[in-house]
Amino acid sequence: MPRRLVLVGAGHAHALVLASWARHPIAGVEGVLVVDRPDAVYSGLAPARILDEVDDDALRIDAAGLAEAAGFRLVVDPLAKVDAGGKRLVLRSGRGIRYDVASLDIGAVVQGLDLPGVREHAVATRPLSSLLSSLDVPGDAPLLRAVVVGSGAGGIEVAACLKARWEAAGRVVDMTVVGGRSEPLADRPAAVGVRMRAVLESLGVTWMGGVSAVEVGEGDVCLDDGHVLPSDRTVWVTGAAFPPALAGGDLPRSEDGFVRVGPTLEVAGCRDLYAVGDCAHLDHAPDTPRAGVHAVRAAPVLDRNLRAALGDGATGEFHPRRHPLALLDLGDGTVFGTLWGLTARGRWLRWIKRWIDRRFVRRLARVVARAQARRSA
Repeated sequence: MPRRLVLVGAGHAHALVLASWARHPIAGVEGVLVVDRPDAVYSGLAPARILDEVDDDALRIDAAGLAEAAGFRLVVDPLAKVDAGGKRLVLRSGRGIRYDVASLDIGAVVQGLDLPGVREHAVATRPLSSLLSSLDVPGDAPLLRAVVVGSGAGGIEVAACLKARWEAAGRVVDMTVVGGRSEPLADRPAAVGVRMRAVLESLGVTWMGGVSAVEVGEGDVCLDDGHVLPSDRTVWVTGAAFPPALAGGDLPRSEDGFVRVGPTLEVAGCRDLYAVGDCAHLDHAPDTPRAGVHAVRAAPVLDRNLRAALGDGATGEFHPRRHPLALLDLGDGTVFGTLWGLTARGRWLRWIKRWIDRRFVRRLARVVARAQARRSA
């Protein structure tokens, strides 16, 4: 019997692993990709999509095509539970899949979905498709009031780019960003947050720090300090929360519910099971922010270690950068860049960001195209 490698989810890391296997498969290994849908959305180009610089296809990662290129069998059936002790995955349909080696890259959901009114009246950014289907201009009043709850990089980009999009449609936009910390970008050095607050002011975006949203109504947002903010569109860009598929099973989890992994990305105490991306908690680097850049950098290590677990090569370790380069689209033709405590803003950074993001999607598309060309030759 061939050994079976199962990848669950088509996040950034797994997409790159599939691209690697398309080039360098291992004989005698049966590959399976388990997903909830046959394609994925690349989050890096979301600001460009909000600004109508690209269409939906530009963000699409063809997970089904990557699986076919890599020789993996595609299973479209969401994960329901992991039985690590029995080396078995239980899918939503009730179907079970045995594995010899498996990896989880299933992302996360946003925090606070259970707060009153959030599911009914706010647009959550996980999955990203929810936001991309809600880009229309709300209402028809001359003044459009919007609230973005969440002050990380995603919240800043969404607020700035939505404001620019709706203003281009002829509306006057009163945009407010609400964050629980005193400054935005709290995962960065303090000086970066101070500079970011000044940037928001220059964009005409109101910053409200040190407060949290506790309820969302049809036309307002209630804060824990008693303020009620009028809102024609509320966007929920809070931090990551563990996905429901991790709630059951016997996986070791961190205090906030994510799968605990070590430097090799192997799940703590679960031999031959790995986790990467937003669903994983790095025991050796617990303060690592959940960002796509870490998943991309972890992909080569994950690929190497999956191969090692299948008997091909030696293992490696993933040690994330504490403050990697971050490029935030401001919607006005400029990008705010930060690395450690250094910051810059300019159109030249926008060119760099677009080049990086488009290169990632095109790289994966070429893998699929080459495989299709070989089959048709």
